[in-house]
Formats: sequence, C-alpha cells, structure tokens
Amino acid sequence: EHAQAEFIFVIDRSGSMMGSRIANLRKALTKFLNTIPKASYFNIISFGSTYELYRHKSVLNSPQALKDALEFVNTIEADMGGTEILDSLKYITHSLKQVADVPKIVMILTDGDVFNPDEVINHISNNANKMRFCSVGIGSGASDYLVRNMGKAGKCRSEFVQDREDIGDKALYMVQA
Repeated sequence: EHAQAEFIFVIDRSGSMMGSRIANLRKALTKFLNTIPKASYFNIISFGSTYELYRHKSVLNSPQALKDALEFVNTIEADMGGTEILDSLKYITHSLKQVADVPKIVMILTDGDVFNPDEVINHISNNANKMRFCSVGIGSGASDYLVRNMGKAGKCRSEFVQDREDIGDKALYMVQA
C-alpha cells in the first residue's frame, strides 16, 4: 500500500504563544494528527529562537505512533524564546530526510509574529514546487499578512483560529484539501 502523504507540522513554541495560544496549538495539533490518513507519514518541528525535531525522520501513522505523538503534544509549552520560523523551513526544504515519492504537506501553526515575513514567504514560494505549505494563524494577534501569504505562496490554504474557537472542522478540511 502506498503512503498517501507526508505531513510535517511546524509549530510555534515562542514565548508569544503563552497561555491560550499554546493550549489552542495543542488542540489544533491533536486534531490534525487524528485526521491525517492512515498510511501517511508525519513529523513535528517546533520552533522558537531555534528549532527542534520530534523525530529525525517522519514516522508512519499507526495507532502506536499516534499515541506517542499525542503524548508529546501534551508536553508542548511556549518555552523556546523568540520567533524564528525561517531556519526551521530551511531545514525542512534542504536537510530533512523525506519519505520518497509521496506528496509533502507542511502545516505551519503560528501566531505569526516574525521580523522577516517577506523572507519566509519568499522561501516558501521558492520551494512550493517540491511541497505544499499550509498555514494556521493562532490567536487574535496572528499576522494576517504572514499567515495568508504563506498559504498562498505555498499553493495551499491559510486559516485562522481565534483564542476560543475549535479548530476541528478546519483541520479536517485542510487535511482533505
């Protein structure tokens, strides 16, 4: 059976995500992980001042892999300092060991508070032929400019989740799209 896709979740763990935003990010990520198709691969990259990989290579979605990932999601805190998204994206496009011959979908979850939005958008645009980049803005302060343009440049969608909103339907819709 062929894998359906490789989902790479890029999550914002910068200090600005404190409080309801990190809680919402955990909820969103849980929904996304629960809705990705079987026979797909996934990975999670956290970013702040620097970035951290959940796994060095994406893992095949199985009940055990999902259980482990959801346990990890519950430990996520807004504890990684500033918001440097570009380095994590460069890592994905240039260095991450990828699963061969499956479409790649990069899901960026952020409050979008970066100092170099155009650099981020250009990097996505330059790599959109290799993988799709979808974006989710979390919280009322999410940068409309960054979140919308990441999705547009990445040949995908962008969505916004307000602080008290449930991301369930949006997650399903984005994964299916």
